[in-house]
Amino acid sequence: MMKLLILLLPLVSAANSNLQRCTDEVNAIRSRFVEGLSEANMNELVYNRKLEKKILKKLKSSEGCPEKSVEYEDMFIFGLSVKNSSGLLFHVAWNAGNMEIACVQTRCGNNVEVTTRAPAPTRAAAPTRAAAPTRAAAPTRAAAPTRAPATTRAPSGSLEIMESSYFNTNYNDDKNFKLMKLPDVALHDVIKFWSAADVFNFSHCSKKSSKRLRQVKSKKFSVTLNFSLDTIGFDNSYFFRSYEKNWMWKYQKWDFRNYGEIQIPTIFENKNVISFWNNVHYGLKDMFIHLSQILNCSVLSIESDERTPDEALMMALEFLSWKNQNSIQKLEIGSFECDLKEILEAIEVTETLKITSEFEIHPGDFEFYSKSVTIKNSWWIDNLECFKNCVEVELSESEISNQTIIDFFGKWAAGGYSNLRWLSVKSENLKEDLKLDGVPFLKDQKDLRTSEEKLIGDNIRAIYGSVPIFKNDGTPAFLRFHEKEGRFEMLI
Repeated sequence: MMKLLILLLPLVSAANSNLQRCTDEVNAIRSRFVEGLSEANMNELVYNRKLEKKILKKLKSSEGCPEKSVEYEDMFIFGLSVKNSSGLLFHVAWNAGNMEIACVQTRCGNNVEVTTRAPAPTRAAAPTRAAAPTRAAAPTRAAAPTRAPATTRAPSGSLEIMESSYFNTNYNDDKNFKLMKLPDVALHDVIKFWSAADVFNFSHCSKKSSKRLRQVKSKKFSVTLNFSLDTIGFDNSYFFRSYEKNWMWKYQKWDFRNYGEIQIPTIFENKNVISFWNNVHYGLKDMFIHLSQILNCSVLSIESDERTPDEALMMALEFLSWKNQNSIQKLEIGSFECDLKEILEAIEVTETLKITSEFEIHPGDFEFYSKSVTIKNSWWIDNLECFKNCVEVELSESEISNQTIIDFFGKWAAGGYSNLRWLSVKSENLKEDLKLDGVPFLKDQKDLRTSEEKLIGDNIRAIYGSVPIFKNDGTPAFLRFHEKEGRFEMLI
């Protein structure tokens, strides 16, 4: 994503441009700006005479008197400034870590008063990706005696953002909307319409904007953290992604962004914000914590797999406690050495709990309250009483025996497990001689292809070759026992 900073600059020359002075003054202003904000160091600009032809061509298209603006065209940034019929144009290009600039002054009237502006991308921002969104950042005060507002015309992109005037902090300019001058209540009314990417970028405009964000909360975002896909989603519309640094060669144009105290190469591509880290999972964890601090958000789900470091997952979960968030809709745990009991006792999972790894420390006789529970390595579960509050239960690699199923069925028929709609248990201890009271057959003896299906939550549950059964109160259900697989299924 291209981020521009329009900086006031003294007049370079009234006749012929002093090339070295032009370059030195722009570099000096950029350096002072960086030091003031404690930002990353910028590469110095280098003058390139060949770019003057590009500028002259641009001036010719506007008859020598362009309107003041910052424009993105042909993978270059044109900065134009006109006052009292005189204009000076700067051209900045960035390629593979190099910054080049050219300066040309034109006159289109007798009353000459020139204000020079130089577009200076912070942290060597990349202007060349047309698909990425652009943000024009706030004009900052400099040594020039006059100040002229700058409007922006950004390249089109699918990531919609607020216009540059929203980020204006030049209080002496009456033509632009002064966002930072708004009181907290009014600023909140503006920020609540922004996307997560807008708020993230606004936090990088200056220390003052970052401080205001902590005082003025954005709208409430719904966040999903997925270690399996290396993504953080906001309202299912914007995604922050963590890539390994060796993927950077595919994205030549990137910028630096702060995640806490860390500065990381970052690009904006369509509705994706991609950052490059030495370790993808720890990077994703740092992104998650930082974004949760600057954005007003509620974490809906955290998903992990066997590749996820235990420490990264645990720190993300501990951060929820720090935010005083005691519940989460979905949790998928795939790490091997996590303390499962500590996790389940620390946070309530309301909708979906998936446990896909084998744990050395398991919760024992823990009572589950999630609507849907899936446990892959469920050897430590010896009865089904702990699932009496659940709607869907799916167990594999368990040690459930025939007697456990018989006990469960008797309690269910008598009125227990009132919430249960789906049960699937796979165990080596389920033998072919399983018998249930009042059920002569545990599968359809004539047609194993006929299915019963039902939408339960987000899942379509189907059972093939089942036999109909009834609770004592008349509630219908279907069950099937796969004796060769040792799998018992029940759809209610």
